[in-house]
Order: sequence, then structure tokens, then C-alpha cells
Amino acid sequence: MRLVILLLIACSLSACVTESDGVLFSRDVDKPKAIKSHVDAASQYLREGDATGALRHLRKAQVLDPNSQQVHAALAVSFELTQDFDLAEKHHKKAIRIKGESQTSAINNYSVFLYKQGRFDEAKKQLEKVVNDALYARRGAAFSTLGLCELKLDNGTAAAKAFKRALALDRQNGTALIELAVLALNANNAALAQRYYDKYSLGNRVTPRSLLLGIQIAEQTGKNQQTIDNAKTLKTLYPQSAEYARYLRQYKRD
Repeated sequence: MRLVILLLIACSLSACVTESDGVLFSRDVDKPKAIKSHVDAASQYLREGDATGALRHLRKAQVLDPNSQQVHAALAVSFELTQDFDLAEKHHKKAIRIKGESQTSAINNYSVFLYKQGRFDEAKKQLEKVVNDALYARRGAAFSTLGLCELKLDNGTAAAKAFKRALALDRQNGTALIELAVLALNANNAALAQRYYDKYSLGNRVTPRSLLLGIQIAEQTGKNQQTIDNAKTLKTLYPQSAEYARYLRQYKRD
């Protein structure tokens, strides 16, 4: 009788536990919750730059649901980190093909991937789809990336238009403000460049590029104190930067 009971228990356990690709999981498991748990863990590994740890969790999540948009999007980012760019593109495209509320986000992720690969015309086409989604939460950021693509494609007018749309959605969009300041300065409109630069300075962190731009604008507007302050900060925070070296070459000051 004891043997029969043990056999029944073993059969019962084997009926509710499945092994797939080496991963054990219960048939009664809450799959969406388990997938989210694995994706969240993978995201934490990615933030730490650990693609191996992320892929370990994503493999388990993919076994649970091979058609999860979240999983394919995270796999794409992981393979970008490991520089397996063909695999990254494969999973970006898989994420896009899956219909769902995160499809626009998947397209945006793919556009950023294309931009980083220097495929600006392709990135632009994807971004045009993203910005047409009026309800997309990161639409402002997508407009600023579209503006960067237009700059790379030497479409200054289109770039300015995209950056202004980005500002309409997010008044403190740092990318849009700094690029519009540069465009204004290049068009010999130092006063407009100063206004964009002032708005940038209110809520965005200083960078070597922003500090040098402030100096370049100040040289045309006569704001000597801005030149002095920016040069001091540039020397203190970024003495080895290309921007500080350019400042010394261009203005022959220390």
C-alpha cells in the first residue's frame, strides 16, 4: 500500500510539473507574473551592465512565453550590450511584430538601435511611426531623437521642427534645447541661442558641450561673466575634455 501511495504521489507531481528546454515550471504557475519577475530581474542586471545575468532570466521567461513582447525587447537590449547586433535586430523586429500596448515602445527601441548603428535614414522612418502615436508616453523624447536623425541627414530645417515639437511636449527637453541653441548660433542669431541656452541651464546638468556652447554664445552677446563662469567650470570639472582643449585653442585663455 505504501508503494502504491508513493507511486500515486510521483505521478501527481509529474503531471503538474513540466520541463521545457531544461527549465522546470508548474503548469499552474501564474505565467504573466513569472515573466514579469524574470524581466524585472533581467532589467536590474542590464542596469548593472551584466548581460549574462539578464540573459539567464530572459531564457526562462522565453520558455514560459515565446511570444512575449517584453521578453523580446529585453533580449534585444541584452544582445546590444554583448555586441551581438544581428541577434539584437532580430529580437527588436520580433517585438515589433507582436501586437500589444507596448508596440510603439518596441518601435522606438528599434529606432534608437538603428541610430546608434549609424543607420539614420532607417531610424528616421521608424521614428516617424513613433511620433504619430499621439498617446505614446515618450513622444517628446522620440521627437528629439528624430531631430538628431535629421541633423545627421543634413536636414537642419526639419531638425529644428522636430526639436520644437519635442519642447511642446517637454519644456525642459535638454537635447532639444541644446540643439536649437546650436542651430540658432550657427544661423548667427546669438540672442535666440542665448534664450535656448538659458532655458537649458535652468533644469539640465552641465556637460562639456553645454559649457563650451555657453562660452561661444557669450562671446557674441558680450556676456563676459558667463564666459568666465563657464570657463572656470569647464576647467574644474572637465580639464581633460576635448571641449576644454578647444576652448584654449579658440580663445587662447587659461
